[in-house]
Amino acid sequence: MEEIVSRFFTNLLERPSSPRNMPFLLQPAVAIDFGVRAGMSEAKLRRKPYFRTVVLEKEERPELIGEGWKDMGMLVIMAWVLDTAFQLIALNWRYPLETLVIATVLAVLPYVAIRGLVGRVFSMKDETSHT
Repeated sequence: MEEIVSRFFTNLLERPSSPRNMPFLLQPAVAIDFGVRAGMSEAKLRRKPYFRTVVLEKEERPELIGEGWKDMGMLVIMAWVLDTAFQLIALNWRYPLETLVIATVLAVLPYVAIRGLVGRVFSMKDETSHT
């Protein structure tokens, strides 16, 4: 088990500086694109911020989580495929736990952060243009 954890962190720290660092650039870029679109749509519909509502509003949580996974489902699958390809090319092996962690973090965190930020910025912009 110790070897698995050690390899995980070693591979994680080496990835951004390796010649094949494309997943570290491409996955967040695609997630940001999806997040911007979702945030703009959220602001246009005058909805409450996504992450805050998921965390604090129990009655709205199931619908929003379903909506979020609909938005993020393909993104996460693409991230898993991209990370698996990276591992097979760069490491000549596949590490499923690394794929799960890396791909999910590089896809979900930027999506949620940007969706909330863009949603707030565009909703504030919309409020100032109506007053």
